[in-house]
Amino acid sequence: MQKIRALIASPRVLRIKSNGWLYKCAGIRWMMSEESGNVLTKPLKRVEEGNGESGENGHIRKKLKSDVEQTGDERKHPKRKVVLLLAYSGKGYYGMQRNAGSSQFKTIEDELVTALIKSGCIPDNHGDDMKKMSFQRCARTDKGVSAAGQVVSLKLWMIEDVKEKINSNLPPQIRVLGLKRVTGGFNSKNSCDARTYSYLLPTVAFAPKDYDTQNSAAFRLEPETLQRVNRLFGSYKGTHNFHNFTSQKAARDPSARRYITEMTCGEPFVRGDTEFAEITVRGQSFMMHQIRKMIGLVIAVVKGYSGDEVLKRSWGEEKVDVPKAPGLGLVLEKVHFDRYNKRFGGDGLHECLEWTEEEQAILAFKEEHIYPSIVKTECQEGSMASWMATLPIHDFEATATGAQDKDRGQSEKEKNVVCAINGCSKLFCTSLERRDLYVGQLPKEELLIGDRSADEKYCMFMRHRYNDCLEQLLEHINHESYQIKESALCALMKFASMEGKFTLQDLDWSEHYSFPRELIQMEDMALLISRFQEYLEMEDVRYYVMSSVRENLGRVMDKNKGLPSSMYKKVLVILHDSILPNISNPTPMIDFLTAAYDVGGAISLLALNGLFVLIHQHNLDYPDFYKKLYSLLEPSVFHVKYRARFFHLANLFLSST
Repeated sequence: MQKIRALIASPRVLRIKSNGWLYKCAGIRWMMSEESGNVLTKPLKRVEEGNGESGENGHIRKKLKSDVEQTGDERKHPKRKVVLLLAYSGKGYYGMQRNAGSSQFKTIEDELVTALIKSGCIPDNHGDDMKKMSFQRCARTDKGVSAAGQVVSLKLWMIEDVKEKINSNLPPQIRVLGLKRVTGGFNSKNSCDARTYSYLLPTVAFAPKDYDTQNSAAFRLEPETLQRVNRLFGSYKGTHNFHNFTSQKAARDPSARRYITEMTCGEPFVRGDTEFAEITVRGQSFMMHQIRKMIGLVIAVVKGYSGDEVLKRSWGEEKVDVPKAPGLGLVLEKVHFDRYNKRFGGDGLHECLEWTEEEQAILAFKEEHIYPSIVKTECQEGSMASWMATLPIHDFEATATGAQDKDRGQSEKEKNVVCAINGCSKLFCTSLERRDLYVGQLPKEELLIGDRSADEKYCMFMRHRYNDCLEQLLEHINHESYQIKESALCALMKFASMEGKFTLQDLDWSEHYSFPRELIQMEDMALLISRFQEYLEMEDVRYYVMSSVRENLGRVMDKNKGLPSSMYKKVLVILHDSILPNISNPTPMIDFLTAAYDVGGAISLLALNGLFVLIHQHNLDYPDFYKKLYSLLEPSVFHVKYRARFFHLANLFLSST
């Protein structure tokens, strides 16, 4: 997603017509595909059949596999369907699944396929098309997520010492721990009955919201808090509608209903100086980000940002703002094949897909690679503490109920808009991948007539339609229907990702970040901005969003001579942890912090954190600072919810020399 800026940037404005070109464009493309398919299929089939020899009465005799000349490797080593038990540390990788055509984002499957080719288990051309070896992963882990029991199924040559040779070509943080023969029709994803994940996190995540996270190593989880955590996790058991725990799932989409069989938090333990706990969750299947959001919502409830009732409300049809916990501590522990084992495990020909003999190797790998990586990264980078600082931004009471009720009463035209957005998303993502869009400086549409080939005219036409689509999607981010707004946002981010892999045009980046601006400038967008936060894990998106926030914040402050008190609180709560450390020169924040410090009350208390950073790390000289500090020491300070943070900072200031 390195070049997401190309999409985020253009100052495009949308004018969608529900029965307009969107449907016509999609329909024309699909009709063209069908017509071209009808024209080409039969000739291609005859050519394929023509590879055989003529038999009696002129019929074509197709060649069998035994007729085809085999290579030396194929004659020497039989090809068999197997499963590999994989363990890996996800740090530094962009998830499990391979990104075809993109070498910038290294994944676990990239390393595995390279090792399979180097070890002589598969031909070179199978690396470009993984379908040729019937490759299928059991679970698609996200960026940074590790696994101790991932299972993939594929066909490979059964060379001698196959497991050892594959491992010799893999980096140390990826290992094949087991290999077993399976039936020819086995598919690791479809044959899987359940999946078990664990999540390792510092117990300070369950501390009260006014606890000072800078002192996280000293925190110890009380037994009563652990009981409450397990009671909340236990409420997830059973079948619920988890449409709020993933992206682009409608409230009434049947696929959003998932069955959870177990979710508990184990007893805390100390690693280094920090106390950690391990959460275990087992279910039939999980959607993207579902587990991280399940954990994130419970943390928000335990910390006091919302009441227990938000869990039940999140399973309803209304849209609820659910925070997503960091991906660092998530580990795929085990995948279960109970039905397969019952049917084939005892037939005398196939092995049960249980890994009891590999348990010691799995535990050793976790202790050597997974746990140290999680603990070290958490202690050094503080990903959990940084994420917790963003919890006050979430509005757990805001819902899209009104918009959804209105959607139910709206005409079929509104639903068609969502269908059109989803259709165009699939159409243009496929077009980008197939290079069906014109690459380079796009000529005006009226210049399409002329001395150009039919293919070039078609690519130009589709590129113009793609640009129109982007403009219309941007306008629909401000639509009154939440479903349309969310669909438009997700489609735009898909296009941004695809343009990062398949660049259309080199642009001057200095002016190209108006998309986050469009999002941030709109009113009543709390839910949509929360949805957009999921994309902030990507560095380039974060950079352009912060650039836009900086300009808009300055504009609002100049206009209103400050910020509204609610906005002041949301900014100040995360300023010292999430903003100041990421600014190369934080001194321009002096005016903002001093203005906030002069407001008084809770806002002055919160401004102390930022001022503390500037005074101690950047030599800020604040006149009458202590006089202002003493004025805050009045009886009312004992009743504000930020009192613990205030007294901690006051102690630091008053004890300094």
